Amino acid sequence: MTVNSFPELRGQRNSVRSETDIQGVVEQRIWHSMEEGQFENLPGKGKPLNLNTNPHADPAEDTLYRILSKNGCAPEWVQLNKDIRSQVSEW
Repeated sequence: MTVNSFPELRGQRNSVRSETDIQGVVEQRIWHSMEEGQFENLPGKGKPLNLNTNPHADPAEDTLYRILSKNGCAPEWVQLNKDIRSQVSEW
């Protein structure tokens, strides 16, 4: 991202922008847009989200995970995560 993406941050001494600075600007822009009613006429407003698929995931990978889940299996990294969390809670 460039300074031009966030004019609110121009003029700051340090040319490196922290993640906190950018998050603050983004939150301000969202609140301002909400106050102006820019989110009132979005398609699907008031309807539940479809969480059956991940629109950002690779379709083949998403299908694979769905098949594994329906058959009571989990990817190795998910099972390892569960095992680690279980051992940590035991300690």
